[in-house]
Amino acid sequence: MRRITIFSIILAMAASALAAEITVSLDRCAVLNDPNDNSAESKVALHFALPDEVVGQEIIYAELYAPVRLQNQETDLMFELILFPLLSDWTENNIDYENSEAITDSLSAGAYTVSLGSQNEFRLDITSYIMATAAGERTNYGLVATADLLGDDNIRLPENLGLAIKEAAKLKIIYKYMR
Repeated sequence: MRRITIFSIILAMAASALAAEITVSLDRCAVLNDPNDNSAESKVALHFALPDEVVGQEIIYAELYAPVRLQNQETDLMFELILFPLLSDWTENNIDYENSEAITDSLSAGAYTVSLGSQNEFRLDITSYIMATAAGERTNYGLVATADLLGDDNIRLPENLGLAIKEAAKLKIIYKYMR
């Protein structure tokens, strides 16, 4: 009888945990180019507010999705998109290429390698970053992305692309919650 009771409790606990999904838009985005070096790679500063319903929850998966097409004449070139957490607050008006260096964490939060000719959308797994943020282990100041062309050149994005990225990019979070 005791085994049946314990088994029933375990089943009840498992049944009370459900998975939920939430999608969040960016609230800030800025394309950053080095004004002194036209060959330096562009950076993109991104920020989203973490919804209250995921704070303290077990994060199963988190993905930053951006349907942005990059045009380049040599479409077989490969590049790596790397995301780094930012370490202090910023606005689109006060962040630039140089000061973003001082507030960028050296440990990456995600990476994605792709051919310029084969992609028009990017899905970056940032689960570990969202886990740490939702657990209160890291403050969410956003992320900065660098696009490193694997070869001699770098990708330089037009600064007006920031608004298009802000409107198109989404963060999808799948999390467990207790009923």
